[in-house]
Amino acid sequence: INRALLEALAQLDTGDDDGRPAYVLFLTDGQPTQGEQDAGAIVRNALNNLPAERTPRLFTFGLGYDVNTDLLDTLATDLRGRSQYVRPDEPIDEAVS
Repeated sequence: INRALLEALAQLDTGDDDGRPAYVLFLTDGQPTQGEQDAGAIVRNALNNLPAERTPRLFTFGLGYDVNTDLLDTLATDLRGRSQYVRPDEPIDEAVS
């Protein structure tokens, strides 16, 4: 999760934004299993690695029954986005539209 977030944020730091808003859509169960696994550190790392020119809005989509809602809600709130949760038996396209 940590690495994926940092990669997504780095993709936005190109210096060529043309004034466009930046958005990150993050689909996950929110359970860190590799690399940094501390939720607080993941949030801090994301906030400390925001692009210099534009702050993105992060929209989290938690998939499954065992979702770390605390982490996903915190990330979405701190990055001016929203959280949405999708059960395994729920069509993703209907849940996120």
